[in-house]
Amino acid sequence: MRNNSLLRWAQGNNKNNAQTKNGGGNSKAWIHPPDALLRGHIAYLVKFFGSTRVDQPKGIEVVKEGIRKLKFCEQLRKSEGGGPKGKVELTISVDGVAVQEPKGAKRILHQYPLHRISYCADDKGEKRFFSFIAKEADSDTHMCYVFISDKLAEDITLTIGQAFELAYRRFLETSGKDLASQHRIKTLEDRNSQLETENGELKRRLQDLVAIAPQGEVQEYLRRRQLADITETCASSASSLSASGGDEPMYVSSSGGSTSSSEGLKCPPVPPRAFERISDLMGPQMVAGALQPPQQPQPAVGTRLQGLLLDQDIDDFNPRAHEDSKNGNYTSTVPPPCK
Repeated sequence: MRNNSLLRWAQGNNKNNAQTKNGGGNSKAWIHPPDALLRGHIAYLVKFFGSTRVDQPKGIEVVKEGIRKLKFCEQLRKSEGGGPKGKVELTISVDGVAVQEPKGAKRILHQYPLHRISYCADDKGEKRFFSFIAKEADSDTHMCYVFISDKLAEDITLTIGQAFELAYRRFLETSGKDLASQHRIKTLEDRNSQLETENGELKRRLQDLVAIAPQGEVQEYLRRRQLADITETCASSASSLSASGGDEPMYVSSSGGSTSSSEGLKCPPVPPRAFERISDLMGPQMVAGALQPPQQPQPAVGTRLQGLLLDQDIDDFNPRAHEDSKNGNYTSTVPPPCK
């Protein structure tokens, strides 16, 4: 696992802290502020003594054996006229340890994240040496890297230990959030799977009902709703829009394909109004008769006035007719006959 080294180091550190509280050991405070390792790195200028392959991922005896091998190789190199060892820059942060050139382009020679560093220590018998063991990325090989510093070997060990502790704390802080997110994702995935199962079962039941129903009524229903299949649904999400610009909706059928509205399929029409549903049940003639407005009753006075003469025009009325009759002059309202 990626964080096994951090977990093992934290367990050992807790054990050492318990021994220190009980008087069984001595503890040293960290020598750097946390932000220096969390947001940056600490650099040490040291001599690179060399690296050698080791059989075990940890242990002080493993480190001492690696130092003995490198000392022997160094004696052979000097006997052949080799020059002194060059210096390198050792940078340490919560992200890992890197060995790079101290000047110029500062080319990185070796780089390991903290989870691949299994052990680090300074030799108490020979305080100039500092070493760490790291696992190669592409194999199970473990390499021991040894450095020489006259005064900073112990500080380098403490710095790497502090980087491990800060990285472990950060892991604990972020792992809680990650676990909560993973739990929510798992819950949503389970719910989505359940809904897909229910949707498939409902579609199968609907198809079974269509198989036993009168086909004429089924075809009429599909024609009214402008559907190609009984299980066809109109996609409601924005992701189902057509690739031509997203203006036309796509329709998803039970076969898994999608069809654009420009190909002839449209959204289902507006559901029928109440009187349309009544028409389907009672027939158009009964509904037409039921929907006609009621006849208003005829007033009784109309029948009594039928005998009145209403054909004469109001201009035939002569208010001075009685005066002409007194004078012997009669005025007729009837025009003379044509000659």
